[in-house]
Amino acid sequence: GYQRRVRDSKMFASISQNLSRTTKNIPRLLKSRSPSIFKSRTYATKEAEHATATNKLRLTVSTPDTTIIKNEIVDIVTIPGETGIQGVLARHCPVLTALRPGLLRVKKDGKNLDYFVSGGFAFVHKDSTCNINAVECVPLDHIDHEAARSSVAKYQDLLAKSNDDESKASARVALRTAQSICQALGLK
Repeated sequence: GYQRRVRDSKMFASISQNLSRTTKNIPRLLKSRSPSIFKSRTYATKEAEHATATNKLRLTVSTPDTTIIKNEIVDIVTIPGETGIQGVLARHCPVLTALRPGLLRVKKDGKNLDYFVSGGFAFVHKDSTCNINAVECVPLDHIDHEAARSSVAKYQDLLAKSNDDESKASARVALRTAQSICQALGLK
């Protein structure tokens, strides 16, 4: 018993000394690293050489199943972010944003390409590239207007008839998505 207590106390003293040395170094380490940890928001510069020459954005839009747009040069992409609608041009500051259900508009060669996205993430990089990873992404002209209208009524009815929290939450999500589809289509 006595030898074990002595051994344990020596080990504790050794750990305490090492911990004391380590904690003294923490402020020095943080001060030396803080400029690289906390960077201010900046616009793209050298990394965007292809964009500065053409003033265009490189866009990739993909879902878990397929890639819809792969590394194409576009004028602007309008993203339905959780914090609001965002327009992204070449040389945009780096951003990561969650997508809400809504209209994804891509302007390429003066033409608008409209898609409905149900959610996902958009990554805007400082080299004038944008990657959009959507759960679902469907061209607007592939959506049946009448089916969209009837889905809103269907999910409103389902929400009204829901008794438990889980089915109410599921119905709310489905209703929000159906309403977003109708809004993207310009329907009331």
